[in-house]
Amino acid sequence: MAIIDPGPDLESHIRALASAVGPAHHRKIILTHGHSDHAGSASSLSVAIGAEVWGPAGVECVGHVLADGDAIITDEGNLITVSTPGHTSEHLSFYWEAQQALFAGDHLLGKGNTTWVADYPGCVSDYLNSIAQLRMLSLSVIYPAHGPPLENPTEVLNRFESHRLARIQQVEEALEQHPSIAAEELVAFVYGDALPNGMEQHLRVWKRFGNMYRLLEKGDEEPVASLLTGKVSSGMTRRLPSTVVSDLAEIVGHEHVITDPDRLLVYESDGLTAYRRPPRAVVLPSSTEEISAVVGLLHSNGIEVIPRGAGTGLSGGALATPEGVIVGTARMNRILKIDVENRIAIAQPGVINARLTEATNPYGLYYAPDPSSQSACTLGGNVAENSGGPHCLKYGVTARYVTGLTVVLAGGRIVELGGVGRDPYTTLDLVGLFVGSEGCFGIATEIELRLLPITEGVRTLLGIFESVESAGRAVTKIIASGLMPAAVEIVDGPTIEAVEASVFAAGYPLEAGAALVIEFDGTEAGLDLDADRAEQCCLEEGAIEVQRATDPEHRVKLWRARKKAFGAMGRIAPDLLVQDATVPRTKLPEVLAGIDDIGNRYGLKIANVFHAGDGNLHPNILFDRQNQNELELVERASKEIMQLCVDAGGTITGEHGVGVDKRQYMTLVHGPAELEAMAAAKRVFDPASLFNPGKVLPAEEVKGATDTAKILAIGE
Repeated sequence: MAIIDPGPDLESHIRALASAVGPAHHRKIILTHGHSDHAGSASSLSVAIGAEVWGPAGVECVGHVLADGDAIITDEGNLITVSTPGHTSEHLSFYWEAQQALFAGDHLLGKGNTTWVADYPGCVSDYLNSIAQLRMLSLSVIYPAHGPPLENPTEVLNRFESHRLARIQQVEEALEQHPSIAAEELVAFVYGDALPNGMEQHLRVWKRFGNMYRLLEKGDEEPVASLLTGKVSSGMTRRLPSTVVSDLAEIVGHEHVITDPDRLLVYESDGLTAYRRPPRAVVLPSSTEEISAVVGLLHSNGIEVIPRGAGTGLSGGALATPEGVIVGTARMNRILKIDVENRIAIAQPGVINARLTEATNPYGLYYAPDPSSQSACTLGGNVAENSGGPHCLKYGVTARYVTGLTVVLAGGRIVELGGVGRDPYTTLDLVGLFVGSEGCFGIATEIELRLLPITEGVRTLLGIFESVESAGRAVTKIIASGLMPAAVEIVDGPTIEAVEASVFAAGYPLEAGAALVIEFDGTEAGLDLDADRAEQCCLEEGAIEVQRATDPEHRVKLWRARKKAFGAMGRIAPDLLVQDATVPRTKLPEVLAGIDDIGNRYGLKIANVFHAGDGNLHPNILFDRQNQNELELVERASKEIMQLCVDAGGTITGEHGVGVDKRQYMTLVHGPAELEAMAAAKRVFDPASLFNPGKVLPAEEVKGATDTAKILAIGE
């Protein structure tokens, strides 16, 4: 039996608890933090019931110190310790695996939009980082210390994060308007007439914000939020004119036009949170016709449009511009047609990738591209980024499966490109040109996709190696032998350690330097022979052992470290920057050694998780954004990694896209003529540069309106 946060040191309260516990064995008292309303009775109750006190370091009565990832065995199942600083620096929460429940202490409240954040250095960023960590857990319910259970964890976490970020933005605005504002005036500016209890505590926190802000006077150009939460793109966001808001509401309905600052913060970044900027507004249409009307209205007012799917991208492709409005496709989530005979599906852009396979499985079909985020990412975003996934080695990326598109172009023009049964345009592959354009050409509103029959069998192997270089050599040998695996993935030693120490533990040996996941699929005949040959290649390159999945559950377990790797990185460092370069397979060992050398020279931890079969690397540079010196080293190391991959004959992105993050590296792989050709292609589709400007091209130059009649006529 476990008692979490027994409460205040009141004799009657302690007697009641002791009576309720009774003669239970293996009793534990578990603390989330040391505040008296939570831990006050712990010492007395410990004596009364003979239970040891477990909790964070630094709390006086704790006899058994807990750290992030520690498991607590109870009769009702394991509790996993999760470090959640912010309310206090040592605050812990506890994840009940069996019930997918979180005991959150004071990290989250059962009522209201906020929780008290302490006033130690880094408290705000600690709090926001821990919210991000909680999103990685499979949660069905959150039990806060105060208030009722929270039964929609994703919505709750988004709400608390948005509220905290909105407060930071309010402080920025106040201090920008009144640089010498006093702490008392700052609190009044933020809270108005509704000042909270504990005024003195709030003054301490807001004064800290003010002191951070005043560093700007000493030449620091980053805004306050940068000092608290990481890199923030420059440029203030202006409110959208009320007449435009009203006109948008006439098109999509008032509830689908978002202008509230708190709600807009949810859209301030994509999956690459290093870049943040809230949009002027977010509009959520439900049809091609509504998107056309929205784009026409915004473009006629000279307002930039930033297309957005699920926001899972990792290149800043959905980052708003200071003048931009996000047009999201979340409401366009219908599969419009499944043509079983021709193996074709037509879907709206807001359909989640994995849902298409679920819908077509009963017909013996599936959709092949499988990004790691396939349970959340949407088809429209896949089209924009030309997404891949672990199985793209054999099956290819999104472009191979898109046969037709309905798109909305500049000014709201609706155009159909390609499509089964239509006359092919042999001179121009407009579908191929549009796929991978990262929202810079327009918005795909209907997507025609090719489906594949479900394969008869699957064989999955896991090779354990002493080094990532030897695993890389095994990959080269497997491919050179003529085998064609469906997927070949590598995770390195630091990643294995992080995964095995987390709730995602998969049973990988901790002494391993690397693990190689290999999968074959197809007709049953020959699969075992292919798996045998791949196993022999691994052993010849020094594999310590090679496991083979014996059933579907075992297969899931062998994949777990690869699938959950990014979720476990937080155990190594609070922040990471993931790159996406691709190199020739034969260069993998030397490039991986070079990345390791870069990390050592800069004193940075780098964990590698990647699609080894096609050389698509994902080196994760792990760091702490609170350390400004480390941030500079990360930038330099990132550029060196990119240069290393290019020098090896590779390129700067394999599947994440260029977006904002890799614009600066485009000149490493493209000369002036190529970049101008790309800019010219964009001008054909988007002459005024009002679709997702500032992405992909390093220094986009709009050279005036270009006649688009010819290319648009082709699509009609």
